[in-house]
Amino acid sequence: MGARQKLNQSHFNWSLFLAATLGVAARSFLLFAAVLITMLATGVHAGDVRMNGRSSRSGRQRKR
Repeated sequence: MGARQKLNQSHFNWSLFLAATLGVAARSFLLFAAVLITMLATGVHAGDVRMNGRSSRSGRQRKR
């Protein structure tokens, strides 16, 4: 597993943990789903979760 996959998995796990904690505390599945979707969407938008091999923040390509 590469570094990008590890970082993406870490972001997903943290989002899932926080959403589950808030959902259980409020006893609301709707809150759980809303927090999880919001955290994942903002992570993708901010560039913390990269869907492809190239970073959206830099114009450089990876060396092979």
